[in-house]
Amino acid sequence: MKRNLTLALAAAATFAAASPAQAALTSSGTSCSTSNVSPTATACVGWYAGQLLGGNPTQRADAKAALALLGFNWTPNVLTNTIQILPSLTGNTIDFTGFLSGKTVIGIHRGAAGDGSQSSTAFFRWDNLSPTDKITLNLGGLSSSTLYITTFSQVPEPATWALMIAGIGLMGWQLRRRRQSVKVSYA
Repeated sequence: MKRNLTLALAAAATFAAASPAQAALTSSGTSCSTSNVSPTATACVGWYAGQLLGGNPTQRADAKAALALLGFNWTPNVLTNTIQILPSLTGNTIDFTGFLSGKTVIGIHRGAAGDGSQSSTAFFRWDNLSPTDKITLNLGGLSSSTLYITTFSQVPEPATWALMIAGIGLMGWQLRRRRQSVKVSYA
């Protein structure tokens, strides 16, 4: 009897722990489309009601459940170790600190934006993103974003190329000048 009661309590606790993540993923009424962002994403899930990018345990569980729908599974603590969190965004462009490329997953939260829509969150995946440092939301109300995974591109900026070419040119000029000024004479 005691064993059955323990098993029943364990099953109920497991069900209760799993239920909130799925129950909280309620649609905001806006359907998610890969063309909601530029460049166009490979896959998306969401426009779930509410802010799912926050740090409380319920929000992390909801984000983990949504990301699993994208086929992206996390280790237990990875949601506390996101790459870049960009709170308080305005406009419709997310400007990251580095170039994103390859497999990239981000979460985007929209505020109400005064257009009658409600606060909602969606998650986007790119499987082979060309190097870019900006993602544009093609809907209004951009509020915050979280970058979960990417391959930071090693493409140098144009100013870096110019500086490198100038340095090589300067070294060549110095070598040529040195070669002309050294004269050896034998008596």
